[in-house]
Amino acid sequence: MNKIFCWFFIFLLMAGCYRSNNPQKVAEIFLHDISTGNFRHARKYVTPNTLSYLINAESILPLHDSIKSHPVFYKIEKIEMNGDTARCDIIWDETKENLLIIRQQGRWLVDLNI
Repeated sequence: MNKIFCWFFIFLLMAGCYRSNNPQKVAEIFLHDISTGNFRHARKYVTPNTLSYLINAESILPLHDSIKSHPVFYKIEKIEMNGDTARCDIIWDETKENLLIIRQQGRWLVDLNI
């Protein structure tokens, strides 16, 4: 019985990880993390080029702690997928922005394309 439970748990864990790796979910997690100043967690959801930008931005933001207490407003308006690329139209602190999400090695990642 323990083996059945163990395999069932592993299946649920893998299925949960698979479902959370889609452009919508990645955009939601990334935007939430950035809006609340949780840059370390946001690092898991970005391309290597964006990672270096994120680390630099984190080091120069003097109000990092104030972001945690006063999150930035954001809203996802729509996501358009085209193969391994997804364009996410967002409103970030009352400004319309675009977020590029690309699939690399089977994972959807935010690419700020800077």
